[in-house]
Amino acid sequence: MKEEEYIKVKPEELYNDFVEFMVDMLVQCKADTREHIWYVARYTEILAETYARLYPKARMTAKKRSIIIQASKIRDIGKLALPDVLLDKAGEMSDMELEYYKKHTIKGSQMILNLSGKIGREYERISYNTCLYHHEKYDGSGYPYGLKGKKVPIEALLVGLADIYDALVNFKGRRATYTNEEAVFLILDGRCGELSPKMRECIIEARDEMEAVKYCE
Repeated sequence: MKEEEYIKVKPEELYNDFVEFMVDMLVQCKADTREHIWYVARYTEILAETYARLYPKARMTAKKRSIIIQASKIRDIGKLALPDVLLDKAGEMSDMELEYYKKHTIKGSQMILNLSGKIGREYERISYNTCLYHHEKYDGSGYPYGLKGKKVPIEALLVGLADIYDALVNFKGRRATYTNEEAVFLILDGRCGELSPKMRECIIEARDEMEAVKYCE
C-alpha cells in the first residue's frame, strides 16, 4: 500500500494565513478598520527596528520583529467575542460597559491558546502576549492586570505604543487628531501612561520616520 504524502506547511505560512483571516474577520465584523490595523503594524515595525538598533543585546532579531508586526494586526481579535451593541456604541461607555470591553484582551489571548501546537511556540507566545498585554502600562496603570515595569513583555510595549500613537494622530472620530509633535509630547509627558526609558528613547529616535508614514493598501 502506497504511503500518503503530506505537504508540510511552514509555521510562518500557517501563522500568516491565520493573521490574514483574522484581519478580514475584524474588518467584516467592524471590530477594527483595515486602516488602523495597517498603521499600527507600520508603526510597530518602525519602533521594533529602532529598538533593535538602539539595543543590539536585546536579541530583537528579524524573525522576532516580523512576528511582532504580524501579532500587532490581531492584538484586538478578542473584540470578536464582544456583543455588537458594545462595539457599535457611538457615545461613551458606562463603567460597567468599559470593564466588559477591557476583557477583549483576555478573550483574544484565549483564542491564541486554542492554536496551541499549530503555529509554532514562538508565534503563539508573542501573539498571546500581544493580545493580552498590549494595554498594560509601564507604570502599572494599564489593564487587564495592571502589570508594571519589566513584567510587561517587550512585544506588548512596542505594539501598545504604536497603538497609542496611531490613536492620537489618525483617529477619525469626534475629537480632533494631533500633529506628530503634539502626539509625541503627550506620550513623553505621560498623558497616555508612563513609558519605560527604552520606549522613550525609541519614540524620540523614530518620531520623524513615524510622521512620514502614509496609508496605502
